[in-house]
Amino acid sequence: MSLLFRPQFSHDETRLALWGEDAEGSQFHLCTIEPDGTCVPEPWGVSLQPGGKHRFSFAFSPDDTRVAYFADPEGDGSDQLFLGGTAPGEAGVAVPVSGDMPPVDEVETLWFSQDGATLYFGFGPDPSRPGCARSTSPAIRRRRR
Repeated sequence: MSLLFRPQFSHDETRLALWGEDAEGSQFHLCTIEPDGTCVPEPWGVSLQPGGKHRFSFAFSPDDTRVAYFADPEGDGSDQLFLGGTAPGEAGVAVPVSGDMPPVDEVETLWFSQDGATLYFGFGPDPSRPGCARSTSPAIRRRRR
């Protein structure tokens, strides 16, 4: 991994999410903070087809058991919103909780409701984010612990 960007700590500061880029493309990484303060980033997120990429935007759920993020795994310019667990062994397991969204210019945002039962997301070609939606997918409720 040559470049790591956008570090984000979980609410309890025991996990760190990073977005990275190297010669093979973009990839999310998640690591658990060890007692000595170190962590080894683990590649995390859905597998990508050639031309696919993970986007910059991601968010931890209020209880830190899930991470939501945008990705275009097929490389066709249409993003999807994914939800996956943060526990060891859940690195490559994520489910889409949105349909394909129109192509955007990297302006995306997402956030969970305070109880973690609803995931809101905005997207669009500029900071005014003309598209905004919410997902109460059964996957969101199932993943809560």
